[in-house]
Amino acid sequence: MTEAMIVDQQTIPNLEHSNGIQTTNGVEKKKYSKENIPRLPRELTPFATFTIPMELDQRGPLFKGPGAKRDTGRYKVRSADDDNVKRAKKFAMEQSVKYVLVRQQQYQQRTQLDILKKQQALLLMCRIYIGSINFELNEAMLKTAFAPFGPVKAVSLTFDPVTNRHKGFAFLEYEIPEAAQLSIEQMNGVILGGRNIKVGRPSNMPQAQPIIDQLTEEAKNYNRIYIASIHQDLTETDIQSVFEAF
Repeated sequence: MTEAMIVDQQTIPNLEHSNGIQTTNGVEKKKYSKENIPRLPRELTPFATFTIPMELDQRGPLFKGPGAKRDTGRYKVRSADDDNVKRAKKFAMEQSVKYVLVRQQQYQQRTQLDILKKQQALLLMCRIYIGSINFELNEAMLKTAFAPFGPVKAVSLTFDPVTNRHKGFAFLEYEIPEAAQLSIEQMNGVILGGRNIKVGRPSNMPQAQPIIDQLTEEAKNYNRIYIASIHQDLTETDIQSVFEAF
């Protein structure tokens, strides 16, 4: 080793470390670490690289690379698979037809049920209850009293088998529901055979009330009215001349 490389330990400066400050022979020097050294942006560094965009000519023939010749892994349809597809289409068609037929059958059943309910409601609307009837009155007398409001279909008096007399009430059925409604409005409380009779709807009428309300709303769409108790000598022309004023 040369003399320049030989260093006496006494000449080594005294180093003291305290909170990142280095002291050499009483002189304080700041100690910098990598974290404390400020960094410049990449754009300002002398070795920053710059890329210049180049315009490439993208016109020309297109060549297929080796990847285009590689198998894509698609499943090849076999004859058995073709048969399965045909059977699936046939099954789907059968199910579709079956569904349509079931819907049509359900619609027909609902339509028939609605028609039946309307018919039952019309029958109930044609019937009236007559109470507080004199025991001297019979079915023929009741029919005569209620005939002016419309054609009477039937009169039913309930008889007591012991006394062989009716129980004081009856059910009368008209051929049209308007006649029943008109008789209720006109005959309720009228004196017949010395008694004030009671005329109203049967007790089972509320069961068909929703259908009756529906029929009433549908009837408002027709410009027709019901006229009862017309004299036999009057003609259609006479009736037309009476109602022409309205």
